[in-house]
Amino acid sequence: MLFDESTSKDFIQRFEGKIRAKGMPSPPPCPLCSNAQWSVAPGYMVSPVQKEMGGLVLGGPTLPTIAIICNNCGFVAHIALGPLGLLPKAKAKAEVEHGGEES
Repeated sequence: MLFDESTSKDFIQRFEGKIRAKGMPSPPPCPLCSNAQWSVAPGYMVSPVQKEMGGLVLGGPTLPTIAIICNNCGFVAHIALGPLGLLPKAKAKAEVEHGGEES
């Protein structure tokens, strides 16, 4: 799924709804400065998941996240998309098939 301006706005609304449904404040306060104003990074973050530290493995499992950035101090929080049910449908299916969890 392409992360463009309309996707970003839709994602933020869905993200805030999921956070509120789990009983967390939306927006959450920054753990460093307590500010509650955040920006969303303009795209998905995909971190490789590896069982060993010996080097970078390409093509293996990943942890898809979205990054939110504190507008005051710049703290960056990576939020996993799977547990919030925010993975694009094709990605969610692949995560489940490769041992990832989708709620």
